[in-house]
Amino acid sequence: MQWFKDNSNTPTCYTVNSVKKHIFQKIVFKPSDIEHISIDSNIALSSNSEYLFARLYKLQDIAGLDKVDTGKVENVSYMFFNDRKLTQLDLSSWDESSFDYYTDRLSMFSGDTSLKEINLTGWGIKLSDDIFNGLDTTKVKIIGFDEDDD
Repeated sequence: MQWFKDNSNTPTCYTVNSVKKHIFQKIVFKPSDIEHISIDSNIALSSNSEYLFARLYKLQDIAGLDKVDTGKVENVSYMFFNDRKLTQLDLSSWDESSFDYYTDRLSMFSGDTSLKEINLTGWGIKLSDDIFNGLDTTKVKIIGFDEDDD
C-alpha cells in the first residue's frame, strides 16, 4: 500500500489509526488487532524510528526483519514498547552502527512481558545498557550481548 511509503517515519500504531478513514466504514481496524507482521520486501527505516512497532498489544511475531535496512536509523527508543504478546525478535541482521547509544535507544523492549528471546548478535551491547530498561532480562534469553558486563 502506498501509505506506508508516505509515512515511513510514523509509528505503526499511528499509521494504522490514520488508515481507518480509508477503509470501508463497517470494518474497524485498530492497532490492538494486529497479531502478525510480515515484511515481504526490502524497506529502509527513517532516522527516527522511535515507537515504530510500539503498542501493538496482540502482536506475536514479526517475519522478515532481515529485510529491514537500519543503516540510517539513529533513534530506536521504545521501538517495541508494550508489545505484550511478542515472544521472539531476531535483530542480528540489523546494522546498529548509526544508533545513538547515549540518548536514542532507551527502553527498546520496555513492557514486552512475553518476550522469551532476543538475538542481538553483532551489536556489542551489555546487559546494563539503557536499551534493556523496562525489560526483565532474567526471563529473556539475550543472544549476542557482551558477557564481560561491567
